[in-house]
Amino acid sequence: MIEVLADEKVATAVVTLLVAVLGLAAAGVGVGITYLNNLRRHLQESREDTKAIRESTVNSHSTNLREDVDALAGQVREGMTAISLSLRRADARAEREHAERVADIRLIREDFGRLRTDLQAVQASVQRADARVDTLTRTVPDT
Repeated sequence: MIEVLADEKVATAVVTLLVAVLGLAAAGVGVGITYLNNLRRHLQESREDTKAIRESTVNSHSTNLREDVDALAGQVREGMTAISLSLRRADARAEREHAERVADIRLIREDFGRLRTDLQAVQASVQRADARVDTLTRTVPDT
C-alpha cells in the first residue's frame, strides 16, 4: 500500500486533487466574505439614514418637520428598494456560484471514483506480481 502511495503518479494525482479541493474551499469562503461585506455596507447605509432622520427631528427647523419627515421617508423607501434589489442580485449570484461549486464537487467525486478504480487496479496488479514472484521463487531451485 505504501509503495502505491510512494508512486510519483499517484502522489501527483493526490496532490492535484487536494489543491483542487482547497481551491474550491477558498472560493466558497471568498463568496461568503463578499456577501457579508455587501450586507455590512448596506447596514451602514441604513444606520447613516437613521442618524440623519434622528438629527432632523432633534434639531430646530425652519422648515415644516412633517415635510422633512415625508421627504426622508421617500429617500428611505428608495434606499430600501435599492438594498432589496442589490440583495436579490447578490442572492442570484450566490445561487449561481453555489450551483457551480456543486458541479465542481460532483466532478471531484467522479475523479475520486476513477482514482479509486485505478488504485484498485494497481493493487490487483501488484498482488498478481507478488504471486508470480512467490511462484517463481518456489519453482526455481536454490543454487
